Amino acid sequence: MSGLILENVEKYYGSACAVKDVNLHLPEGKLVCFLGPSGCGKTTLLRMIAGLETLSGGEIRLDGEDIGHTPAHLRNFGMVFQSLALFPHMTVGENIAYPLKLRGVSKADQQARVVELLELQAMIDRPVAKLSGGQRQRVAIARAIANHPKILLLDEPLSALDAKLRESMQVEIRQLQQRLNITTIMVTHDQREAMTMAD
Repeated sequence: MSGLILENVEKYYGSACAVKDVNLHLPEGKLVCFLGPSGCGKTTLLRMIAGLETLSGGEIRLDGEDIGHTPAHLRNFGMVFQSLALFPHMTVGENIAYPLKLRGVSKADQQARVVELLELQAMIDRPVAKLSGGQRQRVAIARAIANHPKILLLDEPLSALDAKLRESMQVEIRQLQQRLNITTIMVTHDQREAMTMAD
C-alpha cells in the first residue's frame, strides 16, 4: 500500500507513556495536521516519523517498506523545527544548500537549486541573523525541500509569528505543498490553523 502507514506506534520514556497505539494511513500528496494541546505527544509522534526518536512499539511503513528503524538521514524527509534551526553563521544561500552539500551534490547544482527555491535572489548572500521572522520561515522551508524529500514534516513552524504573518504563511505553505504535491504532516495546537490547512 502506498503512502505513510503507522501501525500501533508507541513511545515510552521509562514507565511514562508519551504516545500510545497510534494508527494512521496518510496517502501521498496530502497535508495532515496533528492537533492537540501541549504535552499530548504530537511532536514526539512527528519525531518518530522523522527517525529522531526510537519506536517503543509498532511499525512505520512508507510505500510498503518498513522504515521504523531506518536512521533519520536515510529517510529522505524534510523537517522544519519550531525553532527553525537555521545556522546563524551561514548566509541564506548556504543554509538552503546545506542538505545538498551533505549529499555530495555539485556546487553548480546546489546553486541552481537555491536559485530555484529562492524567490528574492538578493537574499542569497544575506546573513540569516539579519532576516525577519517571515523570511527565516521561508528559508527554513526552502532548506527542508531542497533535497526533493518524500515527506515534509513541520513542527509548529508558525508559532513564533504574529497573527497577520502567520495567516499569510499558512496560505504560502499550503500553496507550496499543493504545487509540489508533497505529503506533509504539520504539528499545531491551533485549531483554526489545522482546519485552514489540512486535507
